[in-house]
Amino acid sequence: MTRVADKPAGEVVFAAPDPGVRKQRIGAPAGPGDLGEFEAVALAFHYQTLIYPEPDSAKSYVGTVRRGVYLGVETQVGGKGCKGGTWYRLAGGGYGCTSLGFQVSEEATPFWIRQVQPDRSRPVPYKYGKAVRDALRYYRPPTREEQAQIVALFKSAEKGDAPKLPEVVETQMSGDFLLALDRIEEEQGRKYYRTVRGRYVRVADVQPKEKPKMRGVHLDAATRLPVAFVHIQEGAPVLKRAGRSVKTVGRSETHARFSNARLTWWGDRKVVVAADGHAIARDQVRVARAIERPGGIGPDEKWIHVHIPEQVLVAYEGDRPVMTTLVSSGRDFDGYVTPGGLYRIESKLVSTTMQGDDPKEGVYEVEEVPWTLYYHDAFAIHGAYWHDVFGNKKSHGCINVAPADARWLFYWSDPDLPAQWQSIRARDDNGTSVYITTDAVPGDAESPPGEVASAT
Repeated sequence: MTRVADKPAGEVVFAAPDPGVRKQRIGAPAGPGDLGEFEAVALAFHYQTLIYPEPDSAKSYVGTVRRGVYLGVETQVGGKGCKGGTWYRLAGGGYGCTSLGFQVSEEATPFWIRQVQPDRSRPVPYKYGKAVRDALRYYRPPTREEQAQIVALFKSAEKGDAPKLPEVVETQMSGDFLLALDRIEEEQGRKYYRTVRGRYVRVADVQPKEKPKMRGVHLDAATRLPVAFVHIQEGAPVLKRAGRSVKTVGRSETHARFSNARLTWWGDRKVVVAADGHAIARDQVRVARAIERPGGIGPDEKWIHVHIPEQVLVAYEGDRPVMTTLVSSGRDFDGYVTPGGLYRIESKLVSTTMQGDDPKEGVYEVEEVPWTLYYHDAFAIHGAYWHDVFGNKKSHGCINVAPADARWLFYWSDPDLPAQWQSIRARDDNGTSVYITTDAVPGDAESPPGEVASAT
């Protein structure tokens, strides 16, 4: 996988029980906001405008804001590497340079470039769609003459050859392309989606994506680990024991779950039993269990445990588990396996674009992947809006989480993201620890104790 959107080079840029949602801090909406206390404001005009920890552009940037965002200006300062511009200390921390992406003025005025901002109050910050294979993505809507030229080029191209397309075409999306969508515009009798990144794709060439329904479980004194999640997409048979007989009495919903789960054997069947006595076969569920806090993590620290064999995640505050959910980790292909180990969050991005090459689908590009927590090189925990098969391996190495759970993790974890910022880098090991284990859980017996029940 390749990280794209956090690079600074401009345009390169349940049908199951409702678990409820914990209140948490969120970033303020983008835009001018309440800037009345500041005598001046800084407007970001690069797509990714860099914020530095000191007034020195030779330093590694500490965070970014998106084009069209305003920040309050605290004071003008001296510094280095701001040729032809001026350094300012910005509200929320950090420094910006007027020749490196900021424009400073006495008041916030409408920005001449439309830049749609993420909706940080929702699990899915943008509208998304999947491009039809081989569809064209344009810099702008083509004219009638350019449309006719494109049609003629495709008709005249040799079979199997790609035609040389006019400059209005940014790319032919020959692979798996997922798009973040801004709005629909009509030009020359055709409707186009304008993407968040300012490109255009015909509406007829985009299949809108529904947001995943999966949500995790917030834990308390009554809702405790172990928690069992059904990971079979069509649901799982619900079992009931009557004496020595085991009967199927119904079918669960997709991603149904129950806490305080108990693993046992009903005759020759390994099952997970809920508090009301109903059970589901062990191989139909993923079970999240508590583990001991690993060395290197303090008794009051937040940390995240991901168990690869079980495809589950548990968030902890010290020794207390506070949330659990299903994940989809890397598939068992060379280069896509999610590595185990103890890491720390290195950077957080409200959204970022990822791309790479898939052995089956070919080239892929996924725009504005939400709630991204990079913890090791290009490996991240992030929201996945393109599938709802959590509990099963699916990714190119990252840890996919349902968007609602990814957003919760994003604002719960450290470092905090200042209001209006698009991304922040951790400093001085202040990122939340991520502990990934790949071993099987001890005590989950593979053979029955000897009793055999009859099944009906």
